[in-house]
Amino acid sequence: MRFLRVRPHFAPTALLLGLTLALGACDKTASTDPNSDGNGLARLSILLTDAPGEITEAWVKFDAIYLQRQDDDGGNGMASGRELLLDDPTDWINLKELTGGDVEQLVSGVTVPDGFYAQLRFVITRAVLATGDGTTIDNVYATSDVSADDLAELNESRPEPLEPTGLLHCPSCSKNGLKLNFRDGGLEVTGEMLVLADFDVSQSFGHQAGMSGRWIMHPVINAMVMGGGTGSIAGVVQLAQDVSLPSRCGDKDITLADFVPTAESGSMTWSGDVDASNGSYEIANLPPSDDYTLGFLDEIEFSNGDELNFSADILDGSDNPISGAVEVMDGMTFTANYVITAATCN
Repeated sequence: MRFLRVRPHFAPTALLLGLTLALGACDKTASTDPNSDGNGLARLSILLTDAPGEITEAWVKFDAIYLQRQDDDGGNGMASGRELLLDDPTDWINLKELTGGDVEQLVSGVTVPDGFYAQLRFVITRAVLATGDGTTIDNVYATSDVSADDLAELNESRPEPLEPTGLLHCPSCSKNGLKLNFRDGGLEVTGEMLVLADFDVSQSFGHQAGMSGRWIMHPVINAMVMGGGTGSIAGVVQLAQDVSLPSRCGDKDITLADFVPTAESGSMTWSGDVDASNGSYEIANLPPSDDYTLGFLDEIEFSNGDELNFSADILDGSDNPISGAVEVMDGMTFTANYVITAATCN
């Protein structure tokens, strides 16, 4: 398996999960946004991001996701202001595995009534934490709501099962959800918008003071409105003439799927998965911007000490070299192709 620490072609970044929904235009007065469809509907995309920490694995299930209107009744989470976005639990999601910019869709195409929303809430009652040195696992902790069936589902595709050795305490986990507060007291959803939710793993899990063997989960999630809809970058990864991939590295067969294209904008970096059979890839759910810098992971370290190194040229759809920033527009796909000029295992 791939070692957790990789050195991107550009600065390392974050875990990304995607949440896309169609929402009512939110305002205390009537919306005059030109992007509104005139029927009180708008589109909102939400990305969840995390900076990597020292924990080996951090698994969570999102039981529900909902928006809370400003007219919350003050306690039970069942007020008329609660608008449910997700009511079926997600599969297990390893927050550490997604570190590096991968995006996973959580919700798509949900409509809610017009309104001004004070909070976005994530209901997380089931979590499993694996601790060690960041690459190996010494101990496993699970919240009290994790059942034997949950563990069986989690371990279904694992070479070695995770077996809890202790309890992961989460005082802030509840059926009402973890509150993600927006700046300025709430969020008006009008036209096309994008919300970035930052789930900081390194700050969300830790030892309880004075009890070194007791782990506690207190999720730290912040939100920022980034604006706009989403676009994508896509293309094909191929080998240059007379260039071949190492047959093996890190005790595994090497294919085009081990090459990782990236796109950087500001402090964020997204990445895409390459299809080993034909070299196609897509970096999806990108906020519209004219300052994306394209790159790739040029060094990947494996747990056995091997290093897989890549060099590559990046070309546009007309086979011209891409040297500067590129623009991603809402609803559009920018074409960028990669030609691997060297690939070695050291």
